[in-house]
Order: sequence, then C-alpha cells, then structure tokens
Amino acid sequence: MFNINDYKAIIEKHWSKNLPDDNRFKSSQDLFSIDAGLGFNGKSDKVKWISQFNKYRNLWAHKATKEKGLNKEEVNFLKNIHDHFELSS
Repeated sequence: MFNINDYKAIIEKHWSKNLPDDNRFKSSQDLFSIDAGLGFNGKSDKVKWISQFNKYRNLWAHKATKEKGLNKEEVNFLKNIHDHFELSS
C-alpha cells in the first residue's frame, strides 16, 4: 500500500529520467510540476504541492480533524491541483 508521500518519493526519484523521443511520454517533471503558490524554483518547490495535498487529505480523512473541514483557500488549492490534471470530464 502506498501513501501520498510514497508517490512523492517515486516522482522525485524519476524526476528527470530520459524518455524515448516519442510524444506519448511525459517526464515526471512535466507531469508533476505544479505552481501552487509555494515557490517554483527547483524540484523540491515544484512538488511541494504533494505535501500540502497530503496535509489537507489528512485533515479531511481523520475522524479527529474531519469536523474542522477545509477553508476556502484550501479548497481552491485542491481545485487548482484537480484542474492541473484535467480530471474533469
């Protein structure tokens, strides 16, 4: 079983892996670099959103903090991540 931070480690490990010259493939860097307003200089900045996503997931998923909920800013952050991956269909 993987948790969100496991995926982050995999993404970072394969960040700039060379891929075949084929437009069907994208690097981890191309897929997972998201400017979520947390800085956007190096690899660690470009994947900071994953840790923030995990933080919000934990707030919502755990019984002790679920009642707190998410504020508008946190929901907008998650919407930006959702939109980045074009998950709406």
